[in-house]
Amino acid sequence: MLSPVRPPGFVLPPVNICRRSFQTAAASFPQWKSSPWRSFPNLRAFPRVPSLSTTPNPQKGGPGNNGPSKGNGSPDFGEGELFASSPELEQLAMKSSDAPILTRIVSYNVLSSSLAGASHFPNCDPENLKASARLKRLLIKLEGPVASRSIICLQEVSLAWSGPLHTFFATRGFHLMLASHGSYFNGYMGEGLAFPLDLYEAVDLHIERLTDFMNWPQAPKPVGVAGLLSEIRTRIVKAMQALVGFSKPSRYAKREPWAHARGRHNRFIFARLRSRTNGAKICVGTYHMPCIFWSPSVMLIHCALVVSRFQKLCGDDYGVLAGDFNIKPTDESYAMILRGTVDETHEDYPPRAPDGSPASSWFPKPLAPMKSAYREVLGDEPDFTNYAKVENQPVFIETLDYMFCTKDVDVVDVIRLAKREAVQGPYPDATEPSDHVMIGATLRLPAPSRVVRKGVSVGSSAYQDGT
Repeated sequence: MLSPVRPPGFVLPPVNICRRSFQTAAASFPQWKSSPWRSFPNLRAFPRVPSLSTTPNPQKGGPGNNGPSKGNGSPDFGEGELFASSPELEQLAMKSSDAPILTRIVSYNVLSSSLAGASHFPNCDPENLKASARLKRLLIKLEGPVASRSIICLQEVSLAWSGPLHTFFATRGFHLMLASHGSYFNGYMGEGLAFPLDLYEAVDLHIERLTDFMNWPQAPKPVGVAGLLSEIRTRIVKAMQALVGFSKPSRYAKREPWAHARGRHNRFIFARLRSRTNGAKICVGTYHMPCIFWSPSVMLIHCALVVSRFQKLCGDDYGVLAGDFNIKPTDESYAMILRGTVDETHEDYPPRAPDGSPASSWFPKPLAPMKSAYREVLGDEPDFTNYAKVENQPVFIETLDYMFCTKDVDVVDVIRLAKREAVQGPYPDATEPSDHVMIGATLRLPAPSRVVRKGVSVGSSAYQDGT
């Protein structure tokens, strides 16, 4: 009789599996199951870390308003209840390598510590805008996903908060990837991705500036007399600006969309992870789309660019692309991601390139259709994920954050979010430290197929992972 073995390429987690810190982190979640740890009585633990809170998560609420769960079990009602237990840890305790696993992924735009001034959010209590208060509430909010050993995607992580977040995740057995860019104005904010090292092995990690992975059209440079006159004109304009003072153009000023899209510095984080339980691989990408809503052509280009790059890196593995996309469900960019094709007759489609060539010559393609985790489970996107009143602008409450999955991903459930009439905003407030809310999904990942050559023992080196 052949004895089962783990698929090659992954090992059981180290013995210092952070037992005590996980139990401490879960103190705020009464449904957290610590029973898996009883199967490992001799485990050594990391030093105990103090819990940030001994009271229930302030965001943990009752049943959601978006309908019943698609799965057979109870619906996930919010951060606290969604992440109350970890079925994968239970499987780990049973040393199962053949059963499917449940993987949880969350995404959260945390609102940069430099972008929450009282003048920016005039309708919010200034006490709720202080960076120190918001950081404390953010870390408390992250305790739920950490307790359930979720993969955590973050956006708008400022340099000022990068150190505390590194400490927070490291003391809980997570590896955190951060990619800062931005400017002094926004705190050099960037993206982040954290995953628990006891449950996942890092196979392939990338931090990239997406615009480096595309050939961009350029306007032909004038030559001869025309080129000389253009150079003289440029020098005169610069000299006049130096004499009278340079007035920075409005951020909403009309710009050539191809050049505008190329000039964005937003970073893309990608991680291919392998489950230490059953060997299943999952690719997770996170991106913060440029907030250029007044130029939908730029948004469309970047949406196509991030999906194209994610799918190329993902290959045939399961994949989830999560983040703040700064697009609404009614936008062409959203429809393009679900369809896998772009409507070249749509008004959002970019114009001809500066060199006169058609936009189709440069637009990223081809794309494979993706599905939204929330639409897959609930039939629609959340009522909102962003609720803000910025300066003298009207109140904005819309869905901007998404989890797009490859078509083969089995989405079991999602974090249930409140309807807009059930909340009092705008955010940030005493319970929500950001102007966004956390989204999340539970996925079921089957064990990879195994190929055994005829006449070869499963335990030999010829035992292959079919993936």
